[in-house]
Amino acid sequence: MSLSLFTQTAPKATEATVGLEPVYNVLISMALLTAPGLDRDQEPWLAAAAGRLSAEQRHHNRLVFEALGATLLPTKEYSSFATYADALTTQNPSALRERIDVDLLSQIDAPLQAEATQLLRDPAAMQQLIVNHLRTLWKTQFAAEWEKKQSNMRFALTLNERTWPATSPSGLVRAFLRAEIPDSISDQLGGVQQIIFVPSPYVQLHAARFGHPHTLWLFRWADPWSWPMRNEPIQRSEIVWPASALADETRLRILEFLAAHEEMLAQEIIAQLDVSQSTVSRHLTQLSKAGFISEQRAGDANKRYRLQPERVGQFTYALSQLLTAENAQLVLSDARLEQPAALRPFLDRDGLVTDWPAKRKGQKAVLDYLIAKFALTERYSEAEVNTLLSQWHTYNDPAYLRRSLVDFGLLKRTSDGAQYWRE
Repeated sequence: MSLSLFTQTAPKATEATVGLEPVYNVLISMALLTAPGLDRDQEPWLAAAAGRLSAEQRHHNRLVFEALGATLLPTKEYSSFATYADALTTQNPSALRERIDVDLLSQIDAPLQAEATQLLRDPAAMQQLIVNHLRTLWKTQFAAEWEKKQSNMRFALTLNERTWPATSPSGLVRAFLRAEIPDSISDQLGGVQQIIFVPSPYVQLHAARFGHPHTLWLFRWADPWSWPMRNEPIQRSEIVWPASALADETRLRILEFLAAHEEMLAQEIIAQLDVSQSTVSRHLTQLSKAGFISEQRAGDANKRYRLQPERVGQFTYALSQLLTAENAQLVLSDARLEQPAALRPFLDRDGLVTDWPAKRKGQKAVLDYLIAKFALTERYSEAEVNTLLSQWHTYNDPAYLRRSLVDFGLLKRTSDGAQYWRE
């Protein structure tokens, strides 16, 4: 008798990669210029760029991305957005029109629907409007900023050097985000066989399939510190501060109020609580600093507050990961734990100096650390000093460190520089 209907099978591993995806990356960013909630949910530069649009540009942006977006999907990979825009001019206008699902146009507002329907009757005019709009946005808003953001985005490509977990789409996304998966993403994971993680200069978090049945593109803001699957394990300090923000009944009540409403004014929150205005302000400040709520000026002295569910999910997930055996072993084997607090920011987990401090206090901490690597009774040649220092820092400048040790009086040398020693 077969029990196959009642037994569980292991989830099929999902393929994962990280890529810059310049065309999809810029198209998503352009679409968000006229998306609802932009000022709250995206990187500040993108909100500022949206504010710089003229009324005509805003209208064209909605027309292109809400009504005619299907025409924008690239049929092959392009090395840059400019190359893609040029290629769009050579495509058959009638073929572009055939990508539009006319039934979906009924889901947009009537004036936009009427204008899109009129353009579908003249494919060449439709193509010209789309290309002109994309090129204008690229040249006036995105090109320079994209170039400026390249270093941060390329940093994320080092994630391709890591071993990805062999797991289901949901397990892979959860490991990548180091947080629980938002519903807007989990709803798109059915049937996914490949996930492309895309570092974005503007988008905090967004997922799309772009018409591909088995591939999901997941866009994440390319900040070197918060970028998912970082090299560093989760530290206790990352839990203690946000946990302290939650360790108060009044602050938890505030979070409950905000969970029940899309947003609330400070005065509305004060009215719900039997405490003074200054006390409520102090609670709101602590919750805001911990990232659990966002605040925005309401046009006067008042402020509007919103719950940040993603931050709540990140905290609870980080707490669960802190107590995993893997994370605990990484933390306990961290060489920085044995060093003074002033020194730790300039070391990696193996105890190597990764950066030269800007302030004298940090410089002294690094040099005190390095001089301890020299034996008290031994004399060193200049080459031997350089060799020893090279073993304890990562940026390949032993000569500067040697001179700094001498300048601070920690390392002595003969007048001809032939010998060095630690006093």
